[in-house]
Amino acid sequence: MIPATTFTPYYCEAEDRIRLVVNYADFTHRVDFWITRAFLLKLLPSMEEYLYTYTSPHVLTPSQATHNKETTPTDSGTLAVMEKEGILLEAVDMTYTTDTGMFEIRMRGKNVATVAVLSEQMMMAVIQSIFGAAPHMHWGISPQLLDYRQPF
Repeated sequence: MIPATTFTPYYCEAEDRIRLVVNYADFTHRVDFWITRAFLLKLLPSMEEYLYTYTSPHVLTPSQATHNKETTPTDSGTLAVMEKEGILLEAVDMTYTTDTGMFEIRMRGKNVATVAVLSEQMMMAVIQSIFGAAPHMHWGISPQLLDYRQPF
Protein backbone atom coordinates (compact mmCIF):
# COMPACT_ATOMS: atom_id res chain seq x y z
CA MET A 1 0.00 0.00 0.00
CA ILE A 2 1.53 3.29 -1.12
CA PRO A 3 0.77 6.36 1.02
CA ALA A 4 -0.74 9.08 -1.21
CA THR A 5 0.34 12.62 -0.37
CA THR A 6 -0.40 14.53 -3.58
CA PHE A 7 -3.02 14.20 -6.32
CA THR A 8 -2.58 15.75 -9.77
CA PRO A 9 -5.34 15.03 -12.28
CA TYR A 10 -5.32 16.17 -15.90
CA TYR A 11 -7.17 15.20 -19.04
CA CYS A 12 -5.21 13.38 -21.75
CA GLU A 13 -6.95 14.01 -25.06
CA ALA A 14 -5.03 11.28 -26.94
CA GLU A 15 -6.22 8.64 -24.44
CA ASP A 16 -9.60 10.33 -23.76
CA ARG A 17 -9.00 9.64 -20.07
CA ILE A 18 -8.05 11.50 -16.95
CA ARG A 19 -4.57 10.75 -15.70
CA LEU A 20 -4.55 10.96 -11.91
CA VAL A 21 -0.95 11.21 -10.78
CA VAL A 22 -0.44 10.27 -7.14
CA ASN A 23 2.81 11.51 -5.54
CA TYR A 24 4.02 13.14 -8.77
CA ALA A 25 7.33 14.40 -7.34
CA ASP A 26 8.32 11.12 -5.60
CA PHE A 27 9.30 8.70 -8.36
CA THR A 28 9.59 5.64 -6.09
CA HIS A 29 6.03 6.16 -4.76
CA ARG A 30 4.48 7.71 -7.85
CA VAL A 31 1.41 6.03 -9.35
CA ASP A 32 -0.24 7.17 -12.59
CA PHE A 33 -3.87 6.03 -12.62
CA TRP A 34 -6.09 6.24 -15.70
CA ILE A 35 -9.70 7.21 -15.00
CA THR A 36 -12.13 6.47 -17.80
CA ARG A 37 -15.35 8.37 -18.48
CA ALA A 38 -17.44 5.33 -17.49
CA PHE A 39 -15.58 4.92 -14.20
CA LEU A 40 -15.85 8.64 -13.37
CA LEU A 41 -19.60 8.61 -14.05
CA LYS A 42 -19.99 5.74 -11.57
CA LEU A 43 -17.60 7.22 -9.01
CA LEU A 44 -18.81 10.81 -8.72
CA PRO A 45 -22.34 10.11 -7.41
CA SER A 46 -20.91 7.75 -4.79
CA MET A 47 -18.35 10.31 -3.68
CA GLU A 48 -20.99 13.05 -3.56
CA GLU A 49 -23.29 10.90 -1.44
CA TYR A 50 -20.44 9.94 0.87
CA LEU A 51 -19.45 13.56 1.39
CA TYR A 52 -23.06 14.60 1.87
CA THR A 53 -23.46 11.94 4.56
CA TYR A 54 -20.23 12.52 6.46
CA THR A 55 -19.21 16.15 6.10
CA SER A 56 -20.36 18.93 8.38
CA PRO A 57 -22.59 21.70 7.01
CA HIS A 58 -19.78 24.26 7.21
CA VAL A 59 -17.48 22.38 4.82
CA LEU A 60 -16.05 24.65 2.14
CA THR A 61 -17.82 25.00 -1.19
CA PRO A 62 -16.03 23.24 -4.06
CA SER A 63 -14.63 26.44 -5.58
CA GLN A 64 -13.13 27.44 -2.24
CA ALA A 65 -11.86 23.93 -1.49
CA THR A 66 -9.53 23.87 -4.48
CA HIS A 67 -7.82 27.06 -3.28
CA ASN A 68 -7.29 26.26 0.38
CA LYS A 69 -3.94 26.59 2.10
CA GLU A 70 -3.16 22.86 1.81
CA THR A 71 -3.01 22.89 -2.01
CA THR A 72 0.08 23.85 -3.99
CA PRO A 73 0.77 24.19 -7.70
CA THR A 74 2.21 21.23 -9.57
CA ASP A 75 5.63 21.52 -11.18
CA SER A 76 4.60 20.57 -14.72
CA GLY A 77 8.21 19.82 -15.71
CA THR A 78 8.56 17.23 -12.95
CA LEU A 79 5.12 15.85 -13.80
CA ALA A 80 6.05 15.19 -17.44
CA VAL A 81 9.67 14.06 -17.01
CA MET A 82 8.88 11.47 -14.35
CA GLU A 83 5.78 10.05 -16.08
CA LYS A 84 5.15 6.36 -15.49
CA GLU A 85 3.03 3.91 -17.41
CA GLY A 86 -0.64 4.49 -16.64
CA ILE A 87 -2.57 1.92 -14.60
CA LEU A 88 -6.32 1.65 -15.04
CA LEU A 89 -8.10 2.70 -11.84
CA GLU A 90 -10.33 -0.24 -10.94
CA ALA A 91 -11.69 0.57 -7.48
CA VAL A 92 -11.99 3.39 -4.97
CA ASP A 93 -12.92 2.66 -1.36
CA MET A 94 -13.74 5.38 1.14
CA THR A 95 -14.15 5.28 4.89
CA TYR A 96 -14.83 8.00 7.42
CA THR A 97 -13.62 7.94 11.02
CA THR A 98 -15.94 9.86 13.30
CA ASP A 99 -13.34 10.02 16.10
CA THR A 100 -10.86 11.94 13.96
CA GLY A 101 -13.18 13.48 11.37
CA MET A 102 -10.88 12.20 8.64
CA PHE A 103 -11.57 10.39 5.38
CA GLU A 104 -9.51 7.47 4.15
CA ILE A 105 -9.50 6.91 0.42
CA ARG A 106 -7.97 3.80 -1.13
CA MET A 107 -7.42 3.56 -4.87
CA ARG A 108 -6.58 0.30 -6.57
CA GLY A 109 -5.41 -0.78 -9.98
CA LYS A 110 -3.66 -3.88 -11.23
CA ASN A 111 -0.95 -4.81 -8.69
CA VAL A 112 -0.93 -1.37 -7.02
CA ALA A 113 -2.89 0.39 -4.29
CA THR A 114 -2.64 3.80 -2.66
CA VAL A 115 -4.13 5.17 0.53
CA ALA A 116 -4.63 8.73 1.75
CA VAL A 117 -6.04 10.15 4.97
CA LEU A 118 -7.71 13.48 4.25
CA SER A 119 -9.59 16.22 6.08
CA GLU A 120 -13.04 17.27 4.85
CA GLN A 121 -11.55 20.19 2.97
CA MET A 122 -8.84 18.11 1.32
CA MET A 123 -11.28 15.36 0.39
CA MET A 124 -13.47 18.00 -1.27
CA ALA A 125 -10.42 19.49 -3.04
CA VAL A 126 -9.33 16.10 -4.41
CA ILE A 127 -12.82 15.31 -5.71
CA GLN A 128 -13.21 18.79 -7.21
CA SER A 129 -9.82 18.62 -8.93
CA ILE A 130 -10.57 15.20 -10.48
CA PHE A 131 -13.98 16.40 -11.63
CA GLY A 132 -12.47 19.65 -12.91
CA ALA A 133 -10.04 17.74 -15.14
CA ALA A 134 -12.90 16.06 -17.05
CA PRO A 135 -13.93 17.47 -20.44
CA HIS A 136 -17.51 18.17 -19.35
CA MET A 137 -19.12 18.92 -22.73
CA HIS A 138 -17.24 16.16 -24.54
CA TRP A 139 -18.13 13.56 -21.90
CA GLY A 140 -21.73 14.79 -21.57
CA ILE A 141 -21.58 15.67 -17.87
CA SER A 142 -22.68 18.77 -16.04
CA PRO A 143 -19.97 21.20 -14.95
CA GLN A 144 -21.77 21.46 -11.58
CA LEU A 145 -20.52 19.32 -8.72
CA LEU A 146 -21.88 19.02 -5.22
CA ASP A 147 -24.78 21.41 -5.83
CA TYR A 148 -26.34 20.59 -2.45
CA ARG A 149 -23.65 22.76 -0.82
CA GLN A 150 -24.71 25.85 -2.76
CA PRO A 151 -27.16 28.23 -1.02
CA PHE A 152 -30.71 28.39 -2.37
